[in-house]
Amino acid sequence: MLFDNLVRYSGVAQSVGGIPLLTVRINFPLRVRIAPPEQILTYGILICMPFKNHQDLLAYQRKWMADRRHSFFHDKSCVECGSTHELELDHIDPGQKVDHRIWNWSKERQEVELAKCQVLCESCHLIKTKKWYELRRKHGSHTMYTRGCRCVECKANEVRRVNDRRRKRLIAKSTTKPL
Repeated sequence: MLFDNLVRYSGVAQSVGGIPLLTVRINFPLRVRIAPPEQILTYGILICMPFKNHQDLLAYQRKWMADRRHSFFHDKSCVECGSTHELELDHIDPGQKVDHRIWNWSKERQEVELAKCQVLCESCHLIKTKKWYELRRKHGSHTMYTRGCRCVECKANEVRRVNDRRRKRLIAKSTTKPL
C-alpha cells in the first residue's frame, strides 16, 4: 500500500464523524491514527495523533517545554544579583535575537540561541531592558512627546509636526476643486 515501507496496517479501528480511521504501527513503538488511504491519495492528508484529542496533545507539549526550561534553569542563578528565583533569559545584544520561544527547538538550534543569552532574574532583566530602551529613545521625536517628555526639544518638534500637518491639510483642500 501507500506507506508499506513505513507502517504496518492493523485495520480500521474506529470512525470519527463517519470517516473510518486506520490504526497503524510505525517502526517505533507509537500507535497513531491516520486518515483513510483515499483521503491521503486525494488530499495529501496525513494526521498523526498519538493522543485522543488535541487538548491532551497541547497539554503534553506545554509540559514538555516547561520541563526543558526547568532543566536549563535548575542550577543557574542571576548573573547580576545571584538570585535563583524568577529567572529569565536575556539576550546580551537584542539585535542578534532570533526569537524568544526557544524551548521547543532542536538542541543544536537552541544551544546557538542560548550562547547569545545570559540568565537574569525578573527584576534585573526589567532594569536592563528599561535602560536599553532609554538609550534608544531620542528627544525631539513624536514618540518621546506622546510618552510624556516635555523638554524644549520635544515640544518644538511636536509644534513643528502639528503645523506641518495643518499646512498639508490646507494645501490638499485648496488643490481639490469643487464639482
